[in-house]
Amino acid sequence: MQIDQVIKPAPVDGANTKTAPFAAVDGSQSTRPGRVNTRGLVGLPVILLTTGDRQGEIRQVIIDYKLGRLRGFILEQGGTLLSHGETLVLPEAGIHSIGIDAVTISSLDLLVVGKDAAKDLEAQAGESAMGKSVITRGGNAVGSVADVLIDRESHLVLALEVTGSLWQNLTRGVLEVNAANVISVGKDVVVIRDLSA
Repeated sequence: MQIDQVIKPAPVDGANTKTAPFAAVDGSQSTRPGRVNTRGLVGLPVILLTTGDRQGEIRQVIIDYKLGRLRGFILEQGGTLLSHGETLVLPEAGIHSIGIDAVTISSLDLLVVGKDAAKDLEAQAGESAMGKSVITRGGNAVGSVADVLIDRESHLVLALEVTGSLWQNLTRGVLEVNAANVISVGKDVVVIRDLSA
């Protein structure tokens, strides 16, 4: 991805596309109806609607930043404290709904078993932004990506939550960077548009 190529997810129906590109947020905004932070999805059960059976637990959320959307989940089924369970992959197309307490699926047809399938999903999605340093186009360090906000219905990436030093977090709060302002997600850093004063 070239540095001038901006990730622009499609607007969510009814979403205000004229919001500020950067905003300080408190943690409660991450759980507003319609959006969810990816950290909050880890550990949720995946439930088959037709039987009510638990198919596994979300271990990893895979985001494709070039497409600006959720790519799928890596699940674990049947693990214990002493051993890992079976690895399953749930691609985005297999998700029926992302709820507050569970993710539901309507069919087992799209669940794929195996660690190779998980590696394939991660490779298709490309670089992850989680934990990476964030710099502006002008070369100013902003902080690190602490979380990613996605829309529950469309599965589009809405924003990155960026934390800074303890002082920055106390004085400005967590910085929410609108996904349209992400220029690139690279191997080393995430580049965003310059912050407005």
